[in-house]
Amino acid sequence: MAAIGAAAAAFVGANYIRSGPFSPTSKKIFGFGMPKYPINGTVEPGYESVQTAFANNFATGDEIGASFCAFVGGKCVVDLWGGFKDAELKTPYGEHDINVIFSSGKACASLVVLSLIDKGLLRWDQRVSEIWPEFAAGGKEKVTVEELMSHRGGVSWLEEEFRPTIAETADLDKLEARIAAQPHTHGGVTTKSYHAVTRGWLLNALVRRVDPRGRTIGTIYREEIAPALGLDLVCGMRPEDESKWSKLSPYPFIRLAMRALLPPWVHRHAPLEPLFQSSVGQKDTPTLKSLMGSGPKDLIPDVLYNDKTFLACETPSSSILSNGRALATLGALMCAGGTFRGYTLFSNPSTLESAYSHAEEEPSVDMVTFFDVHYTKAGFAHVTDVRVPDWDMIPFPARWRRPGLEWYGWGGYGGSYFFWCPTLQVSVGYVPNALHATALGDIRSASIIEALMDVAEGKSASKL
Repeated sequence: MAAIGAAAAAFVGANYIRSGPFSPTSKKIFGFGMPKYPINGTVEPGYESVQTAFANNFATGDEIGASFCAFVGGKCVVDLWGGFKDAELKTPYGEHDINVIFSSGKACASLVVLSLIDKGLLRWDQRVSEIWPEFAAGGKEKVTVEELMSHRGGVSWLEEEFRPTIAETADLDKLEARIAAQPHTHGGVTTKSYHAVTRGWLLNALVRRVDPRGRTIGTIYREEIAPALGLDLVCGMRPEDESKWSKLSPYPFIRLAMRALLPPWVHRHAPLEPLFQSSVGQKDTPTLKSLMGSGPKDLIPDVLYNDKTFLACETPSSSILSNGRALATLGALMCAGGTFRGYTLFSNPSTLESAYSHAEEEPSVDMVTFFDVHYTKAGFAHVTDVRVPDWDMIPFPARWRRPGLEWYGWGGYGGSYFFWCPTLQVSVGYVPNALHATALGDIRSASIIEALMDVAEGKSASKL
């Protein structure tokens, strides 16, 4: 009997490890019983392999609901959505459904700032305190717009006494008074230190002070950018948006332990990133304070991003809600130089040139994320000589390297992805509601983008 029990335990254990983190219980225990996930949308001829890669993520138990979209040469070649809005797998994920995209929203916020720079309402070298005098408190008087955009703004986190409540987050005057009082987190020394939550609040304060109508980032998207480009993108959820809202499903804790203890070939995912490893057993690291300890202090992070009271507030760095089509469309606008589908976000070539210029001569390690990455002045990641710009895959497959290609953009906790490649005029947007333990892309987006690039590179070469 002991042998039978041991064999049964081994069988169940093997099935659990091989199954995806969001597979149903029957699949995790017995190895069968995957539900049928609806896959909808369109793909241009030749791009069918991208749909196959997208659908495969559901078949492996890595997804609940998701959307992916890609533009090549200004044309939408892939537009897919599938799975379910809820962990109970009852409501299909729809064409216009949205969910929190975490830090992918930082690139969306940057586009609004670029439009204001293009209009001459902001300058890269302008001191934040020139626009917002209260910000000078605590040694922050010399911080510039460029430094704030590129995660060197000196407010990487908020100490407990400066963290807002939910009610204060909803009142921008009270929110901004509280965060302006936060002393420089690095004693006045310019330091590359990821502003996970605070960057969006700080940029919003600047935007509404220089916009001629006093609008916020969320209002500019709602009134101008989203309707002009047909985007499902919300910063500050309203009651009329809730029918499209898909809640997030957290990554199972036991899977974190698997990734920490077992080699990647067993569980099919990369080892935990240093960002997550550094947080295990710690309480007061820069990483934890920036990522987990700077949001409203009356809701815990696990609840925060599924709380509609919080999502009704504007937190452009971490709680914009959107989908793959909206992100890919914004990427297509960037590839087109600021004008797309008859809408112009910025028109001066120098605006884009400066946005892509590096904020530092050589890449250095960010003290919060541990990413050795080039931030541009606009806060985009600049990734070169690769077909798939994904830090999560370790070791980085040789087939993903390609000299001469350049990508810009950013991703979000859990897997959302927003990048564009001006070299080939390719833009991609990927938004899942099932969160993986990843800070910037994972096996899901990587497999889809690889399939896309297999086709897009060939089509681009044929036009040369």
